[in-house]
Amino acid sequence: MHKRVGVLVVAHNAAGTLAGTLDRIPPGFRDRVDELFLLDDASADDTFPIAADWARRNRVMHATVLRHTKQLGCGGNRKAACRLAIEHGLDLVVLLPGDGRYAPESLPSLIRPLLDDSADAVFGVSADNADEKRVTRAGDRVLARLGERVLGRAPTGLRSGYRAYSTAALRDIPFEANSDGPDFDTQVVVQLVHEGKRILELPVLHGAPKRASGPKYATGVLRALCEYRRVTLGFGTSDWVPVSKEPGSQESIAHDALLAELTDIAAQSKLTAARVLDLGCGNGRFAERARALGHRVVGVDIAESDGVRDRLNLFVRADLNAGIPQQAHVAAGYDVVVADDVLQHLVRPDRLLREINSVLRPGGQVLIRVPNGVHWYVRLRFASGRFDYDRRGLLDADHLRFFTRRSLRRLLARTGYDVLGEQIGPLSSRTERLLARVAPNLFAHQLIVRLTPHHEQTIGTPSLADEVFGTRHGTVPRQQERSGQQA
Repeated sequence: MHKRVGVLVVAHNAAGTLAGTLDRIPPGFRDRVDELFLLDDASADDTFPIAADWARRNRVMHATVLRHTKQLGCGGNRKAACRLAIEHGLDLVVLLPGDGRYAPESLPSLIRPLLDDSADAVFGVSADNADEKRVTRAGDRVLARLGERVLGRAPTGLRSGYRAYSTAALRDIPFEANSDGPDFDTQVVVQLVHEGKRILELPVLHGAPKRASGPKYATGVLRALCEYRRVTLGFGTSDWVPVSKEPGSQESIAHDALLAELTDIAAQSKLTAARVLDLGCGNGRFAERARALGHRVVGVDIAESDGVRDRLNLFVRADLNAGIPQQAHVAAGYDVVVADDVLQHLVRPDRLLREINSVLRPGGQVLIRVPNGVHWYVRLRFASGRFDYDRRGLLDADHLRFFTRRSLRRLLARTGYDVLGEQIGPLSSRTERLLARVAPNLFAHQLIVRLTPHHEQTIGTPSLADEVFGTRHGTVPRQQERSGQQA
Protein backbone atom coordinates (compact mmCIF):
# COMPACT_ATOMS: atom_id res chain seq x y z
CA MET A 1 0.00 0.00 0.00
CA HIS A 2 1.29 3.45 -0.90
CA LYS A 3 2.10 5.56 2.15
CA ARG A 4 1.68 9.30 1.80
CA VAL A 5 4.87 11.12 2.82
CA GLY A 6 5.09 14.70 4.02
CA VAL A 7 7.99 17.02 4.77
CA LEU A 8 7.19 19.79 7.24
CA VAL A 9 9.72 22.61 7.13
CA VAL A 10 9.50 24.79 10.26
CA ALA A 11 11.28 28.13 10.11
CA HIS A 12 11.70 31.37 12.06
CA ASN A 13 13.95 34.21 10.89
CA ALA A 14 15.63 31.80 8.46
CA ALA A 15 15.89 34.07 5.41
CA GLY A 16 19.61 33.39 5.03
CA THR A 17 19.42 29.58 5.24
CA LEU A 18 15.96 28.44 4.12
CA ALA A 19 16.47 28.33 0.32
CA GLY A 20 19.82 26.56 0.67
CA THR A 21 18.32 23.98 3.05
CA LEU A 22 15.45 23.26 0.65
CA ASP A 23 17.81 22.98 -2.33
CA ARG A 24 19.67 20.19 -0.49
CA ILE A 25 16.61 17.91 -0.50
CA PRO A 26 17.77 15.03 -2.76
CA PRO A 27 16.24 15.30 -6.28
CA GLY A 28 15.44 11.57 -6.31
CA PHE A 29 13.56 11.90 -3.03
CA ARG A 30 11.37 14.76 -4.18
CA ASP A 31 9.21 12.49 -6.33
CA ARG A 32 8.42 10.46 -3.20
CA VAL A 33 7.12 13.48 -1.27
CA ASP A 34 3.34 13.91 -1.50
CA GLU A 35 3.13 17.17 0.48
CA LEU A 36 5.72 19.81 1.41
CA PHE A 37 4.63 22.41 3.96
CA LEU A 38 6.72 25.51 4.66
CA LEU A 39 5.64 27.04 7.97
CA ASP A 40 6.99 30.48 8.80
CA ASP A 41 6.56 31.30 12.48
CA ALA A 42 5.85 35.05 12.12
CA SER A 43 9.44 35.86 11.14
CA ALA A 44 10.67 39.44 11.28
CA ASP A 45 12.82 38.96 8.16
CA ASP A 46 12.07 37.81 4.57
CA THR A 47 11.58 34.13 5.41
CA PHE A 48 8.00 34.07 4.06
CA PRO A 49 8.64 35.68 0.62
CA ILE A 50 11.77 33.57 0.16
CA ALA A 51 9.76 30.41 0.94
CA ALA A 52 7.02 31.49 -1.50
CA ASP A 53 9.57 32.22 -4.22
CA TRP A 54 11.25 28.84 -3.75
CA ALA A 55 7.88 27.05 -3.99
CA ARG A 56 7.11 28.87 -7.30
CA ARG A 57 10.48 27.89 -8.77
CA ASN A 58 10.36 24.24 -7.64
CA ARG A 59 7.16 22.58 -8.77
CA VAL A 60 8.36 18.99 -8.43
CA MET A 61 6.76 18.69 -5.03
CA HIS A 62 3.29 19.88 -4.02
CA ALA A 63 4.38 22.75 -1.78
CA THR A 64 2.21 24.88 0.50
CA VAL A 65 3.64 28.00 2.16
CA LEU A 66 2.01 29.27 5.36
CA ARG A 67 2.85 32.14 7.68
CA HIS A 68 1.63 32.45 11.26
CA THR A 69 0.49 35.99 12.05
CA LYS A 70 1.52 35.43 15.68
CA GLN A 71 4.71 33.71 16.79
CA LEU A 72 3.83 30.28 18.18
CA GLY A 73 7.29 29.33 19.43
CA CYS A 74 9.44 26.42 18.30
CA GLY A 75 7.12 23.91 19.99
CA GLY A 76 3.97 25.67 18.80
CA ASN A 77 5.24 25.66 15.20
CA ARG A 78 6.00 21.93 15.39
CA LYS A 79 2.57 21.34 16.91
CA ALA A 80 0.92 23.17 14.01
CA ALA A 81 2.98 21.10 11.56
CA CYS A 82 1.91 17.80 13.13
CA ARG A 83 -1.71 18.94 13.08
CA LEU A 84 -1.44 19.75 9.36
CA ALA A 85 0.02 16.32 8.64
CA ILE A 86 -2.93 14.59 10.29
CA GLU A 87 -5.54 16.87 8.70
CA HIS A 88 -4.10 16.25 5.20
CA GLY A 89 -4.16 12.47 5.59
CA LEU A 90 -0.40 11.91 5.48
CA ASP A 91 0.89 8.57 6.74
CA LEU A 92 4.33 9.75 7.84
CA VAL A 93 6.08 13.09 8.17
CA VAL A 94 9.55 14.51 8.69
CA LEU A 95 10.08 17.71 10.68
CA LEU A 96 12.92 19.58 8.97
CA PRO A 97 14.01 22.92 10.51
CA GLY A 98 14.90 25.50 7.90
CA ASP A 99 17.97 26.88 9.69
CA GLY A 100 20.47 24.67 7.86
CA ARG A 101 21.71 22.75 10.91
CA TYR A 102 20.05 19.52 9.84
CA ALA A 103 20.76 17.19 6.96
CA PRO A 104 18.15 17.13 4.17
CA GLU A 105 20.37 14.55 2.42
CA SER A 106 19.38 12.08 5.18
CA LEU A 107 15.63 12.32 4.50
CA PRO A 108 15.43 9.00 2.54
CA SER A 109 17.18 7.01 5.27
CA LEU A 110 15.15 8.73 7.99
CA ILE A 111 11.77 7.65 6.60
CA ARG A 112 12.78 4.14 5.47
CA PRO A 113 11.94 2.43 8.83
CA LEU A 114 8.53 4.10 8.78
CA LEU A 115 7.87 2.91 5.24
CA ASP A 116 8.87 -0.61 6.29
CA ASP A 117 6.65 -0.34 9.40
CA SER A 118 9.59 -1.24 11.64
CA ALA A 119 9.30 1.94 13.73
CA ASP A 120 6.73 4.53 14.83
CA ALA A 121 9.25 7.35 15.16
CA VAL A 122 12.80 7.85 13.87
CA PHE A 123 15.25 10.38 15.33
CA GLY A 124 18.36 11.55 13.55
CA VAL A 125 21.44 12.09 15.74
CA SER A 126 24.93 13.36 14.97
CA ALA A 127 27.32 10.72 13.64
CA ASP A 128 30.32 12.85 12.74
CA ASN A 129 31.00 15.21 15.66
CA ALA A 130 33.25 13.13 17.91
CA ASP A 131 34.34 16.04 20.10
CA GLU A 132 30.74 17.00 20.83
CA LYS A 133 29.84 13.36 21.58
CA ARG A 134 32.67 13.05 24.11
CA VAL A 135 31.53 16.18 25.91
CA THR A 136 27.87 15.13 26.08
CA ARG A 137 28.20 11.38 26.57
CA ALA A 138 28.35 11.47 30.38
CA GLY A 139 25.38 13.82 30.68
CA ASP A 140 23.37 11.70 28.25
CA ARG A 141 24.03 8.59 30.32
CA VAL A 142 22.78 10.29 33.49
CA LEU A 143 19.60 11.52 31.78
CA ALA A 144 19.06 8.13 30.11
CA ARG A 145 19.29 6.33 33.47
CA LEU A 146 16.89 8.77 35.06
CA GLY A 147 14.52 8.38 32.13
CA GLU A 148 14.69 4.61 32.43
CA ARG A 149 13.76 4.77 36.12
CA VAL A 150 10.83 7.10 35.45
CA LEU A 151 9.55 5.63 32.17
CA GLY A 152 10.52 1.99 32.57
CA ARG A 153 12.81 2.09 29.55
CA ALA A 154 15.63 4.36 28.41
CA PRO A 155 14.21 7.21 26.29
CA THR A 156 15.73 7.46 22.83
CA GLY A 157 16.56 10.56 20.81
CA LEU A 158 15.98 13.16 23.53
CA ARG A 159 18.64 15.47 22.08
CA SER A 160 17.50 15.17 18.47
CA GLY A 161 15.47 17.84 16.72
CA TYR A 162 15.46 15.97 13.41
CA ARG A 163 12.49 13.63 13.59
CA ALA A 164 10.18 11.53 11.47
CA TYR A 165 6.83 10.33 12.81
CA SER A 166 4.08 7.99 11.80
CA THR A 167 0.88 10.06 11.94
CA ALA A 168 -0.87 7.03 13.48
CA ALA A 169 1.53 7.36 16.44
CA LEU A 170 0.87 11.11 16.65
CA ARG A 171 -2.88 10.46 16.86
CA ASP A 172 -2.31 8.25 19.90
CA ILE A 173 -0.56 10.93 21.98
CA PRO A 174 -1.86 14.28 23.31
CA PHE A 175 0.81 16.36 21.52
CA GLU A 176 -1.63 19.28 21.21
CA ALA A 177 -1.28 19.83 24.98
CA ASN A 178 2.52 20.03 24.84
CA SER A 179 4.60 23.12 25.53
CA ASP A 180 4.94 25.77 22.83
CA GLY A 181 8.62 26.08 23.80
CA PRO A 182 11.66 23.80 23.53
CA ASP A 183 10.17 21.24 25.92
CA PHE A 184 7.80 20.12 23.15
CA ASP A 185 10.27 17.59 21.73
CA THR A 186 11.06 16.04 25.13
CA GLN A 187 7.36 15.74 25.96
CA VAL A 188 6.72 13.93 22.66
CA VAL A 189 9.42 11.38 23.53
CA VAL A 190 7.85 10.79 26.96
CA GLN A 191 4.40 10.38 25.39
CA LEU A 192 5.64 7.93 22.76
CA VAL A 193 7.46 5.83 25.37
CA HIS A 194 4.37 5.86 27.63
CA GLU A 195 2.27 4.49 24.77
CA GLY A 196 4.86 1.79 23.98
CA LYS A 197 5.70 3.15 20.53
CA ARG A 198 8.78 1.91 18.67
CA ILE A 199 11.46 4.61 18.52
CA LEU A 200 14.57 4.22 16.39
CA GLU A 201 17.67 6.41 16.55
CA LEU A 202 19.68 6.73 13.31
CA PRO A 203 23.04 8.46 12.68
CA VAL A 204 22.86 11.26 10.11
CA LEU A 205 25.68 13.25 8.47
CA HIS A 206 26.19 16.61 6.77
CA GLY A 207 25.18 19.17 9.36
CA ALA A 208 23.34 16.87 11.75
CA PRO A 209 21.59 18.55 14.66
CA LYS A 210 23.65 20.37 17.22
CA ARG A 211 22.91 19.72 20.81
CA ALA A 212 20.96 22.32 22.73
CA SER A 213 22.95 24.19 25.34
CA GLY A 214 23.91 21.74 28.10
CA PRO A 215 22.24 23.13 31.26
CA LYS A 216 19.18 24.38 29.39
CA TYR A 217 18.69 21.06 27.61
CA ALA A 218 19.20 19.01 30.78
CA THR A 219 16.84 21.26 32.78
CA GLY A 220 14.10 20.79 30.18
CA VAL A 221 14.47 17.00 30.20
CA LEU A 222 14.48 16.88 34.01
CA ARG A 223 11.43 19.13 34.18
CA ALA A 224 9.46 16.91 31.79
CA LEU A 225 10.46 13.66 33.56
CA CYS A 226 9.63 15.07 37.01
CA GLU A 227 6.24 16.34 35.85
CA TYR A 228 5.44 13.00 34.26
CA ARG A 229 6.42 11.13 37.42
CA ARG A 230 4.50 13.49 39.71
CA VAL A 231 1.28 13.28 37.71
CA THR A 232 1.40 9.50 37.18
CA LEU A 233 1.78 9.12 40.95
CA GLY A 234 -1.45 11.10 41.35
CA PHE A 235 -0.13 14.51 42.44
CA GLY A 236 -1.49 17.39 40.39
CA THR A 237 -2.68 17.36 36.81
CA SER A 238 -1.05 17.88 33.43
CA ASP A 239 -2.77 17.83 30.07
CA TRP A 240 0.27 16.55 28.18
CA VAL A 241 0.90 13.53 30.45
CA PRO A 242 -1.10 10.58 29.06
CA VAL A 243 -3.67 8.92 31.28
CA SER A 244 -2.66 5.53 32.62
CA LYS A 245 -4.74 2.71 31.14
CA GLU A 246 -4.35 0.17 33.90
CA PRO A 247 -5.89 0.37 37.38
CA GLY A 248 -3.45 1.13 40.16
CA SER A 249 -2.51 -1.14 43.04
CA GLN A 250 -4.64 0.93 45.44
CA GLU A 251 -7.76 0.09 43.41
CA SER A 252 -6.92 -3.62 43.60
CA ILE A 253 -6.49 -3.42 47.40
CA ALA A 254 -9.86 -1.62 47.70
CA HIS A 255 -11.49 -4.37 45.63
CA ASP A 256 -10.04 -6.94 48.05
CA ALA A 257 -11.82 -5.23 50.96
CA LEU A 258 -15.13 -4.96 49.08
CA LEU A 259 -14.98 -8.59 47.96
CA ALA A 260 -14.38 -9.67 51.55
CA GLU A 261 -17.49 -7.75 52.62
CA LEU A 262 -19.48 -9.24 49.73
CA THR A 263 -18.38 -12.75 50.70
CA ASP A 264 -19.43 -12.13 54.31
CA ILE A 265 -22.87 -10.86 53.25
CA ALA A 266 -23.40 -13.90 51.00
CA ALA A 267 -22.37 -16.26 53.81
CA GLN A 268 -24.71 -14.61 56.34
CA SER A 269 -27.60 -14.78 53.87
CA LYS A 270 -26.65 -18.34 52.78
CA LEU A 271 -26.37 -17.22 49.15
CA THR A 272 -24.16 -19.14 46.76
CA ALA A 273 -24.86 -16.69 43.93
CA ALA A 274 -25.77 -13.20 45.09
CA ARG A 275 -27.47 -10.71 42.78
CA VAL A 276 -25.13 -7.71 42.73
CA LEU A 277 -25.66 -4.23 41.27
CA ASP A 278 -22.33 -2.48 40.66
CA LEU A 279 -22.98 1.26 40.33
CA GLY A 280 -20.10 3.07 38.65
CA CYS A 281 -18.60 -0.23 37.54
CA GLY A 282 -15.79 1.46 35.57
CA ASN A 283 -13.71 -1.09 33.68
CA GLY A 284 -15.58 -4.00 35.30
CA ARG A 285 -12.56 -5.44 37.16
CA PHE A 286 -14.42 -5.66 40.47
CA ALA A 287 -17.40 -7.31 38.75
CA GLU A 288 -15.08 -9.79 37.05
CA ARG A 289 -13.67 -10.87 40.41
CA ALA A 290 -17.16 -11.06 41.95
CA ARG A 291 -18.37 -13.27 39.11
CA ALA A 292 -15.36 -15.53 39.62
CA LEU A 293 -16.75 -16.15 43.12
CA GLY A 294 -20.08 -17.25 41.61
CA HIS A 295 -22.06 -14.02 41.93
CA ARG A 296 -24.12 -12.45 39.16
CA VAL A 297 -23.43 -8.79 38.47
CA VAL A 298 -25.19 -5.98 36.63
CA GLY A 299 -23.04 -2.88 36.10
CA VAL A 300 -23.94 0.73 35.37
CA ASP A 301 -21.54 3.45 34.28
CA ILE A 302 -21.59 6.67 32.28
CA ALA A 303 -18.79 5.44 29.99
CA GLU A 304 -18.19 2.05 28.39
CA SER A 305 -14.64 0.79 28.88
CA ASP A 306 -13.04 -1.75 26.57
CA GLY A 307 -14.13 -5.29 27.45
CA VAL A 308 -16.51 -4.25 30.23
CA ARG A 309 -19.46 -6.19 28.77
CA ASP A 310 -17.43 -9.40 28.88
CA ARG A 311 -16.80 -8.92 32.61
CA LEU A 312 -20.47 -8.45 33.59
CA ASN A 313 -23.70 -10.38 33.25
CA LEU A 314 -25.26 -7.14 32.01
CA PHE A 315 -23.83 -3.68 31.38
CA VAL A 316 -26.06 -0.59 31.20
CA ARG A 317 -24.60 2.70 30.07
CA ALA A 318 -26.23 5.57 31.96
CA ASP A 319 -25.51 8.72 33.96
CA LEU A 320 -26.18 8.00 37.63
CA ASN A 321 -26.99 11.67 38.18
CA ALA A 322 -30.27 10.76 36.45
CA GLY A 323 -30.78 7.76 38.76
CA ILE A 324 -30.57 4.00 38.31
CA PRO A 325 -31.76 3.15 34.78
CA GLN A 326 -34.85 0.97 34.46
CA GLN A 327 -32.89 -1.61 32.44
CA ALA A 328 -30.85 -2.36 35.56
CA HIS A 329 -33.86 -3.13 37.81
CA VAL A 330 -34.74 -6.72 38.74
CA ALA A 331 -38.08 -7.96 40.05
CA ALA A 332 -36.84 -9.68 43.20
CA GLY A 333 -34.35 -6.95 44.03
CA TYR A 334 -30.60 -7.11 44.55
CA ASP A 335 -28.91 -8.87 47.42
CA VAL A 336 -26.06 -6.36 47.39
CA VAL A 337 -25.64 -2.92 45.80
CA VAL A 338 -22.07 -1.63 45.47
CA ALA A 339 -21.34 2.09 45.02
CA ASP A 340 -17.57 1.99 44.82
CA ASP A 341 -15.91 5.38 44.40
CA VAL A 342 -19.16 6.88 43.07
CA LEU A 343 -20.88 9.28 45.47
CA GLN A 344 -18.18 11.95 45.23
CA HIS A 345 -18.76 12.20 41.47
CA LEU A 346 -22.48 13.01 41.75
CA VAL A 347 -24.23 16.35 41.95
CA ARG A 348 -26.84 14.96 44.39
CA PRO A 349 -25.56 11.73 46.00
CA ASP A 350 -28.55 11.70 48.35
CA ARG A 351 -30.89 11.04 45.44
CA LEU A 352 -28.96 7.96 44.36
CA LEU A 353 -28.83 6.63 47.94
CA ARG A 354 -32.61 6.90 48.25
CA GLU A 355 -33.10 5.14 44.92
CA ILE A 356 -30.73 2.32 45.91
CA ASN A 357 -33.23 1.54 48.67
CA SER A 358 -35.87 0.80 46.05
CA VAL A 359 -33.83 -1.82 44.17
CA LEU A 360 -32.72 -3.84 47.22
CA ARG A 361 -34.50 -7.00 48.29
CA PRO A 362 -35.69 -7.14 51.92
CA GLY A 363 -32.58 -7.83 53.97
CA GLY A 364 -30.28 -6.63 51.19
CA GLN A 365 -27.19 -4.58 52.00
CA VAL A 366 -25.17 -1.77 50.46
CA LEU A 367 -21.39 -1.31 50.19
CA ILE A 368 -20.01 2.19 49.73
CA ARG A 369 -16.46 3.49 49.31
CA VAL A 370 -15.64 7.22 49.37
CA PRO A 371 -12.41 9.19 49.84
CA ASN A 372 -11.69 10.89 53.17
CA GLY A 373 -12.00 14.62 52.49
CA VAL A 374 -9.99 15.65 55.56
CA HIS A 375 -6.96 13.44 55.00
CA TRP A 376 -3.65 15.12 55.93
CA TYR A 377 -2.74 15.53 52.26
CA VAL A 378 -5.90 17.56 51.55
CA ARG A 379 -5.33 19.64 54.70
CA LEU A 380 -1.74 20.32 53.70
CA ARG A 381 -2.82 21.50 50.25
CA PHE A 382 -5.31 23.90 51.85
CA ALA A 383 -2.81 25.15 54.43
CA SER A 384 -0.14 25.79 51.79
CA GLY A 385 -2.56 27.82 49.66
CA ARG A 386 -2.05 25.42 46.73
CA PHE A 387 -5.42 23.64 46.73
CA ASP A 388 -6.06 22.21 43.30
CA TYR A 389 -7.19 18.97 41.70
CA ASP A 390 -5.07 15.93 40.86
CA ARG A 391 -5.15 13.35 38.09
CA ARG A 392 -6.56 10.81 40.56
CA GLY A 393 -6.84 10.08 44.28
CA LEU A 394 -8.39 12.23 47.00
CA LEU A 395 -8.45 15.36 44.83
CA ASP A 396 -9.41 13.71 41.55
CA ALA A 397 -10.42 16.36 39.02
CA ASP A 398 -13.85 14.71 38.61
CA HIS A 399 -14.79 14.92 42.31
CA LEU A 400 -17.79 17.15 43.01
CA ARG A 401 -18.35 16.20 46.66
CA PHE A 402 -16.06 15.72 49.66
CA PHE A 403 -16.92 13.60 52.70
CA THR A 404 -15.73 13.26 56.26
CA ARG A 405 -16.73 10.34 58.50
CA ARG A 406 -19.23 12.56 60.26
CA SER A 407 -20.74 14.14 57.15
CA LEU A 408 -21.04 10.73 55.48
CA ARG A 409 -22.86 9.27 58.49
CA ARG A 410 -25.25 12.23 58.53
CA LEU A 411 -25.96 11.73 54.82
CA LEU A 412 -26.61 8.02 55.31
CA ALA A 413 -28.96 8.60 58.24
CA ARG A 414 -30.83 11.29 56.32
CA THR A 415 -31.35 8.97 53.34
CA GLY A 416 -32.64 6.06 55.46
CA TYR A 417 -29.70 3.77 56.27
CA ASP A 418 -28.18 2.13 59.31
CA VAL A 419 -24.42 1.62 59.36
CA LEU A 420 -23.54 -2.03 60.00
CA GLY A 421 -19.79 -1.60 59.75
CA GLU A 422 -17.04 0.78 58.76
CA GLN A 423 -13.41 0.30 57.85
CA ILE A 424 -10.56 2.34 56.49
CA GLY A 425 -8.75 1.50 53.32
CA PRO A 426 -6.94 0.80 51.22
CA LEU A 427 -3.59 1.25 52.99
CA SER A 428 -0.60 -0.73 51.81
CA SER A 429 1.92 -0.22 54.64
CA ARG A 430 1.80 -1.25 58.29
CA THR A 431 2.71 2.28 59.43
CA GLU A 432 -0.18 3.80 57.47
CA ARG A 433 -2.63 1.30 58.93
CA LEU A 434 -1.43 1.99 62.48
CA LEU A 435 -1.70 5.75 62.07
CA ALA A 436 -5.15 5.43 60.50
CA ARG A 437 -6.38 3.38 63.47
CA VAL A 438 -5.09 6.00 65.92
CA ALA A 439 -6.35 9.05 63.98
CA PRO A 440 -8.67 7.95 61.15
CA ASN A 441 -9.81 11.47 60.26
CA LEU A 442 -6.22 12.46 59.60
CA PHE A 443 -4.70 9.32 58.09
CA ALA A 444 -7.53 7.22 56.61
CA HIS A 445 -7.28 7.49 52.86
CA GLN A 446 -10.75 6.14 52.15
CA LEU A 447 -13.84 4.99 54.04
CA ILE A 448 -15.64 1.72 53.31
CA VAL A 449 -19.12 1.50 54.83
CA ARG A 450 -21.60 -1.39 54.99
CA LEU A 451 -25.27 -0.40 55.19
CA THR A 452 -28.77 -1.72 55.54
CA PRO A 453 -31.98 0.25 54.94
CA HIS A 454 -33.60 1.57 58.11
CA HIS A 455 -37.04 0.96 56.56
CA GLU A 456 -37.25 -1.64 53.83
CA GLN A 457 -39.06 -0.76 50.64
CA THR A 458 -41.26 -2.67 48.21
CA ILE A 459 -39.31 -3.94 45.19
CA GLY A 460 -40.17 -2.68 41.69
CA THR A 461 -41.34 -4.44 38.53
CA PRO A 462 -39.50 -6.98 36.34
CA SER A 463 -37.24 -5.70 33.54
CA LEU A 464 -34.50 -6.59 31.11
CA ALA A 465 -32.00 -7.66 33.78
CA ASP A 466 -34.34 -10.56 34.71
CA GLU A 467 -33.15 -12.27 31.53
CA VAL A 468 -29.70 -12.37 33.09
CA PHE A 469 -30.66 -13.45 36.60
CA GLY A 470 -33.82 -15.45 35.88
CA THR A 471 -37.31 -13.99 36.09
CA ARG A 472 -38.97 -13.63 39.49
CA HIS A 473 -42.29 -11.94 38.82
CA GLY A 474 -44.47 -10.16 41.30
CA THR A 475 -44.09 -7.73 44.13
CA VAL A 476 -42.01 -8.67 47.13
CA PRO A 477 -43.79 -7.96 50.47
CA ARG A 478 -42.16 -5.95 53.21
CA GLN A 479 -40.09 -7.81 55.77
CA GLN A 480 -42.66 -7.13 58.50
CA GLU A 481 -45.52 -8.42 56.33
CA ARG A 482 -43.64 -11.63 55.53
CA SER A 483 -42.93 -12.20 59.22
CA GLY A 484 -46.67 -11.84 60.02
CA GLN A 485 -47.61 -14.31 57.24
CA GLN A 486 -45.16 -16.88 58.53
CA ALA A 487 -46.52 -16.50 62.07
